[in-house]
Amino acid sequence: MILSNNKFKETLLRILLWLNSPLERYISSLNSILSPQSKNLTPLSPTIIKDNTADSYLDSLKEAVQNDDISNIALAGPYGSGKSSIIKTFILRNKHLKILEISLASFKDSEHVHNFSKANENQDFQKLLELSILQQIIYHVKPSRLPDSRIKRIIHFSPWNLFFTSSLIILWVTSIFIIINNGFGKILNPVNWNYEKAPFLEGIMLFSIFFVGLFFLTPKIIRFLNNSKINRISLKGEIDIGKNVDESILNEHFDEVLYFFEKNHFDLIVIEDLDRFDNTQIFSKLREINSLINNSPSCSKKIKFLYAVRDDIFRGEERTKFFDLSIPVIPLINYSNSKAKLKENLQKPVLNLKAVNQNQETSSNAKTSFPIPTDEFIEEVSLFINDMRMLFNISNEYFIYRQTLTDIPDQDKLLALIIYKNMEPEDFNNLNLNTGKLYKFINQKADYIKGLQNEIDFKINKLLKENEDLTHTLSENLEELRSIYVGALLLTTGSPSPSYIDVDGTNINLSELHKEENFEKLRKASRIFGYGLNFQNQASRSSKEYKFDQFENKIHSSLTYEEREEKVKKLTDGKIEKNRKEITSFKNQKLKLSSTSLREILNTEGASKFLPENSDLKNEKLIIFFLRNGYIDEYYHNYISHFYDVDISQDEFKFLLNVINEMENDINQSLSHPKQLINRIPLRYFSQKSILNTNLLEYLLEDQTKYSEQIDSIVILISKTEENSIMFLENFIKNSSKSNILFSVIIKKWHSVWEFIENNNYDENTIRKFFQLILSNSNSEDIKILSNHSDLINFIESNKIGLEYFMAHPNLHVTKRIVTDLNLEFHNISILQKSDNIDFVDFLIENNRYKINIENINFVFQKINKSKSLIPLIGMQNLTCILNSKNDNFIEYIKSEISEYIEQVFFKLEGNTEESESTLKYLMDEEELTIFQKEDILLQSKNIIDNLCEIYDADSKELLLKTVHTKINWENVLDYYSAFGNPEKLPHPLVEFFQIEGVAETLSNLILIDTKTEDDFDIKYGLANAIINNQALKIDIYGNLMNSIKHKWENLEIENISKDQLVILINEHIIILSEDYFHSSKIHSPPLHLTLIQKNWDIYFENPNQYPLEKDEVLTILQNPQRTNLTNKIKFLESLEIDLLVSNKVLAEETISYFNKANRKTTPIFLEKLFKNSSNQNEKISLLNKNIENYSISQIRAIVGKLGGEPSRMVQSLKQAKIKNSTENLKLVKKLEELDIISSHTFFKDEEWIKVQAKK
Repeated sequence: MILSNNKFKETLLRILLWLNSPLERYISSLNSILSPQSKNLTPLSPTIIKDNTADSYLDSLKEAVQNDDISNIALAGPYGSGKSSIIKTFILRNKHLKILEISLASFKDSEHVHNFSKANENQDFQKLLELSILQQIIYHVKPSRLPDSRIKRIIHFSPWNLFFTSSLIILWVTSIFIIINNGFGKILNPVNWNYEKAPFLEGIMLFSIFFVGLFFLTPKIIRFLNNSKINRISLKGEIDIGKNVDESILNEHFDEVLYFFEKNHFDLIVIEDLDRFDNTQIFSKLREINSLINNSPSCSKKIKFLYAVRDDIFRGEERTKFFDLSIPVIPLINYSNSKAKLKENLQKPVLNLKAVNQNQETSSNAKTSFPIPTDEFIEEVSLFINDMRMLFNISNEYFIYRQTLTDIPDQDKLLALIIYKNMEPEDFNNLNLNTGKLYKFINQKADYIKGLQNEIDFKINKLLKENEDLTHTLSENLEELRSIYVGALLLTTGSPSPSYIDVDGTNINLSELHKEENFEKLRKASRIFGYGLNFQNQASRSSKEYKFDQFENKIHSSLTYEEREEKVKKLTDGKIEKNRKEITSFKNQKLKLSSTSLREILNTEGASKFLPENSDLKNEKLIIFFLRNGYIDEYYHNYISHFYDVDISQDEFKFLLNVINEMENDINQSLSHPKQLINRIPLRYFSQKSILNTNLLEYLLEDQTKYSEQIDSIVILISKTEENSIMFLENFIKNSSKSNILFSVIIKKWHSVWEFIENNNYDENTIRKFFQLILSNSNSEDIKILSNHSDLINFIESNKIGLEYFMAHPNLHVTKRIVTDLNLEFHNISILQKSDNIDFVDFLIENNRYKINIENINFVFQKINKSKSLIPLIGMQNLTCILNSKNDNFIEYIKSEISEYIEQVFFKLEGNTEESESTLKYLMDEEELTIFQKEDILLQSKNIIDNLCEIYDADSKELLLKTVHTKINWENVLDYYSAFGNPEKLPHPLVEFFQIEGVAETLSNLILIDTKTEDDFDIKYGLANAIINNQALKIDIYGNLMNSIKHKWENLEIENISKDQLVILINEHIIILSEDYFHSSKIHSPPLHLTLIQKNWDIYFENPNQYPLEKDEVLTILQNPQRTNLTNKIKFLESLEIDLLVSNKVLAEETISYFNKANRKTTPIFLEKLFKNSSNQNEKISLLNKNIENYSISQIRAIVGKLGGEPSRMVQSLKQAKIKNSTENLKLVKKLEELDIISSHTFFKDEEWIKVQAKK
């Protein structure tokens, strides 16, 4: 029962469906009648020209047709010029003319035609053209109009016609069968005719049927046999040709053509589109056919041929030779006026059928719902359109696309694609297949951008390499600068074959001296000695010490090494920062390239640069025009197809495919449905580079809890620091409002993020952005963790970016907590000079959250100092001003970091040379300072400490002496000597102090000890004794110091004192003549025992026998006129034994000479002995003249006899003496003559000589 019931329902359903079908058709026809119809489509077929624009052409055609001398007429004009419309209008207006139209426009596709046109020698092409013309002629009339044609065509029979014909054939065949089987053939014999019998009448009827059928069948058989040469021809162009084949189809079947025109009278044959095949031979063939037809006697009426051809089908004389008349057609549209026509067509009110169906609005409202292309685009693109049909077809397709793709916002782009589709249909079709010229052009963008990015990468790498080289060069330049100073050091020390340099007791190899650590030691050294190899090839240190500034000034008199070093660093750092900014700029360019449109590239670079050098696409002007102006772009598929995904857009779908296929995506691609995309993408793909997209990550960051795994995967991907991921990160922080959220995750997951930022050569602005994101989204513990993997804390302290961040932070409590927790000390808080955040500045100052350096100290001093009078002094006496600031916190901070202060402030302030004496006293006793620092302090300071006794540190006392930063007096020397423990030996520092230029000279004017000294006598005596016995002092220094000692020294062990020093001691009367000193000096320091006598004649003359002398010693005393005057010499000679004086000829002569000078009287015996051992006649005669009055004649004679030589002959009996005429000689001669010791004297040889005659 149930089965029966179901069957009934099925049957009923079929009936209802059958009844519903005609009802639906009826409703649809009513809707089509009632619904408003769009009238925007323009037919492409030739139209009737209703106005008078074509009258001139029509009149010309009419005149040509009526002229019997004209047979071949050309209607010539370019494609789309309206030739077909003129012909159609002509036919309509001349209905009395019988016109046959032949059109070859649909003969073959363009590729086929092109292939044949390139090979005109191919005769098959000619045959095909002629066959097509023959087909269109023959098939223009019904077969019944050409009964004798040998070309058989398919004849269509209607059902009734077929039934009637079949019945007749059956009747005829039946009649034959009956006649044969029933013996009706005898009826043909008249003998057998019997009209009364029924079979006779039947036979007559059957024969009648047979003969009537035979009558109709026989002509057809004859025609068939006559036309058996051609078997078959069809509309498909397929032809079976018999064995006799001619080269030309028309020639072969000219009789068919002639037969056609015999049976069918035509006035005009119109042939169109024949010129599309670029085959002029067919025109010659048609002219030949025309001539044959018109000359045939079987054709009573002359036929005209009208050819619709383009202007350039024939050139030169060929054109005028072929056509009897050529009527030119001026195009209705060309490049210059297509704009108006296109604009007219495109700006028709468009019927939005969807709006009508959905909203049931009036057609007038629906027509205004579509945007239209801009006038600017229409004006530009119209330059490429010069064909009316194409213009109409573009308009038609545009309206259809526009009604279909209703959500397209940019109508210019839609129209551009429609135009391209019409002008390049094959390439447009290839576009959907991802091939072709346009696709290739667009697809070239990825390669071009990659090329540009590679160029940018090259530039970036070049700048990175340059920065690396600059950093290396900085090191090399500094080493080179240091080497210059090292060279100057070697020249200054003059060490031969130097191998080491002694720097404050540390030997540094010369080859290592230019390194930063060693060079800094050299700069701060208080003692520098040169080392070299001696003649035994052993290292030996020079005795002279040097300081860095001694040779520093030789290099550059106005610039210190530190200043020159700073200049080198600034030059290099400035270039590096400039390069970093260029790198950031290049990275931004590279980032922008990924989202740069093809239009921007073409407008910036030009098509010639965009395309490969040998690309044939450079000649595609239409493509370049559309792409350069953005009318066709990378997203063309949105304008030429439907996309049926309700969740995501087509671009998003492409993004999804790229992610799945791990292909690169545009990081800035707009994603309108990120949620749907995330749901479709498996988690594993979030660690792929293709997932990187700004919109997508922004959506993920909105719900960190839900999408934590996806976010973590992306952060890990970014932390790999590959080029694409870093580019994405840079773009994200630049353009996204979710950067803070992202960095809150990055800080937790990527602990080396700051190390990456530091090492990536970012410019200052980019670093500032990164820094703000890190600090804004982290706590103190986070920063500590980041600092364990980088130099973040140092960056915060040293770079102004860190301080600017805290200064601008709105929450003081937060900034205080971070600064305190991280124990930050900022390198330069002076940039807060103009800050409005006074509370933060006060916090930094009160809590000493700043490094000790010039900028910070000066800034803090100005902030806390209430006395404006100190501000001008801060540069000259910095520490003095600080100690006088009365700010205990500030003072204690400086004192607690006094060593750092000295290095970073005190030494770096060039003008800080006026520190007060009290400040210097504090520094000299400061235990935190090294001896080297204290020395440099003193060397920098102009002021001194008056009293050394006010300094408690012994080393500082030594420094003060060494640097002469204390008063030069014996009190300060005694203070240091006492601090040293009153040693017997003079301390080396005092030796060095005494030898400083000007010290000993100053002390020489001051008394150390004298006979009146009572206070501190033992100390003074000890110091003086140590000085006297010191062998290290230079002799001139020693002499100056001895001037300060006004005390006689006894019991000195002069054997331990050098000769030079002993001379000074003798000269200064510190030691005087004594028997011990005489004998000791005679043994250890001769001839200083003689000096002792000469410096102490009074003591000597008291007891000359205590100081026995040898004859050469006597002679030495006598020959030293500077130490012994004449009186003492005479007295000295008189104190000596006579035998000693006459024992030596020279001594005797010296004695005679001194006695002469002193007019000294002597005994005749002594004189006689002296004369005996002297050869100096003049001195002897002179001394004799001085004493002759006191002697007897006998004594005189004896003494004269001892004169020797010629003078002694004067007392020899009867002798003559010849002596030189001189005053003393003449005086003696006269005296002798007066005493009658000689007889006489005379002069001879012009009185130059005296002749003396002795007595008998």
